[in-house]
Amino acid sequence: METAQNILLQIVQIIDPTTKDDQIFQDDESGALIDSTTNATPIVVTTQTAHGLRTGYRVHIKNHLSNTAANNTQANPNWRVTVLTATTFSLDGSVANGIGVNTGVVVAALVGAVDGDKYPRQRHLHAFNQSRIALINAITQEYKVSDRAYAISGAIVTKSDLAFAGGVATLPDGYLEAILLTALSGLKISVHPVSLMEVTRERDSAVNPIVYEDGTNFRSVHSNTFIADAATYILRYYGITDFSLDDIVIGVAEEVFNREWINNIIELAQMVIRQTSSVEVNALARELVRGKQRGTA
Repeated sequence: METAQNILLQIVQIIDPTTKDDQIFQDDESGALIDSTTNATPIVVTTQTAHGLRTGYRVHIKNHLSNTAANNTQANPNWRVTVLTATTFSLDGSVANGIGVNTGVVVAALVGAVDGDKYPRQRHLHAFNQSRIALINAITQEYKVSDRAYAISGAIVTKSDLAFAGGVATLPDGYLEAILLTALSGLKISVHPVSLMEVTRERDSAVNPIVYEDGTNFRSVHSNTFIADAATYILRYYGITDFSLDDIVIGVAEEVFNREWINNIIELAQMVIRQTSSVEVNALARELVRGKQRGTA
């Protein structure tokens, strides 16, 4: 699977490829290793190889030890630099808290850490997240239940500590649809929509417990009679959650979609960034999914 950072980079390279300073967006793979940083104001960074920066460019620094003030955060996602030599530059406005050792990496115009020329970084991320939601909704609508595991196996999540209290459990973040709910003993618990409660409630029993999807909860019609109040339930479900800017900038969060869907995500993100209506975005998502089924996408 690809990292969320790399996929957002692919999106940004199409919709907004440079920053206002005319820098080209990059990911961690383009980072320069840091040799040292000074205990000074401003901090001076020395890289192990030529950094290729220009004065006024923006960089993101991570995982640097000892002089941790050089590291960027969400509150301060990037530094503007003043170039001193081919391997040194200062971080405008920085104040050191020690002498930095040869750890960490500096990335020029790291995607997710710097605004684009056209759109802010939050807008880039929004387009990415919205395209993912549109695509997975289309997959769940267009694929038969028996085929979804193949189509979106990467979006299958396991929660091994689902807890009920009084017959009610809160659905996990990003929950879309249950695949299998069991007790630790292996006993299967049927999951039905709440609209079927009245016609199925009489089947609820100790050997055939039933819960109902009711808004953001699973709910048992018989309270905790057949569903004990304990964190002893295992839920497998289709689920997807939005990526945060931290997920992108850290660079290790992986996309749950199988690789074959990445180009579709990128295509949908281009529509979202143009503020295309959700109706049109969803329609394209369904057409892309149908194309996959026909073998034409």
